[in-house]
Formats: sequence, structure tokens, C-alpha cells
Amino acid sequence: MFSFLKKLFPSKQKQRIAINHDQLGYINFDAASGFWETIDSAIFHSVPGDEQGPDPKAVDVIITKLQDLDKYWKICSVELLSIASQWSSIPPSLPAKSLFKVAAISINSIEELDWEVCFESKPEHKWLYIGIQFNGDSIVANDIST
Repeated sequence: MFSFLKKLFPSKQKQRIAINHDQLGYINFDAASGFWETIDSAIFHSVPGDEQGPDPKAVDVIITKLQDLDKYWKICSVELLSIASQWSSIPPSLPAKSLFKVAAISINSIEELDWEVCFESKPEHKWLYIGIQFNGDSIVANDIST
């Protein structure tokens, strides 16, 4: 019966393609969004591409960002601490690296150099998820989830 229903109502969603990328590890392609995403990684990545694979320039940008994480910690620390200070349950005297971990780095547009680094509070603190959007090396916006 279920096979009959599947034929009657075919899925419009394309099947995901999964590969083991030599630099990003296991990733899959979401055809609807046009992005490759990590499957199992300590830091989530989202990279533009097509069915053939992730855009090589985007991969290079991700790898460079990962190698320069200390640089982005310095750039983002003031903003992270400012946001964290809004909750009394988060100790105000701790450095950003003691409160947060890097959860994701995503490339939104290679042409525009738009990308995002996301930070998640460590388990012993109130849960915060902060996405800091960049254009090049300049912060342009942030998103906060609690």
C-alpha cells in the first residue's frame, strides 16, 4: 500500500548526495539550497557548490578561516561578551573562549565574501547561539538564539 502511495504522491525533494571530501570530511549536498554541509564534524560547515562537489574557492575560504580561528576569536570577543552580559546567569568576568565554542563556519557567497562564524555557549552556561556575519573581515550583523 505504501508503495502505491509513494507512486501516487512522488517526493519533490531530490535525494542528497554524500561524499567524503578530502579536506572537509563527510559532507552531503542539499540540491534545494545548493550547499554542501558537514555530516559529522566538531565544527559545522556549509559551502556553496553543485552536484559535482563544493566550490573549490569556498573550500579554500573555509580552510583559511579554520586556520585563522584565533584571529576571529579576537575580532568577535567584544561582541560575544557584550551579548553574553545581557544574561545574569553568565559570569561577566570570563573571557569569550571560556564561555563559547565555535559551532559553525559557513560561506554564504564567494563573490561577495559573505560568510558567518557561529558560537555556542559551553554547557555549563545558559544556552546561547550567536551567528556573526562578515563581509570580508568586517562584522556586518549578528543573529542570537536562546
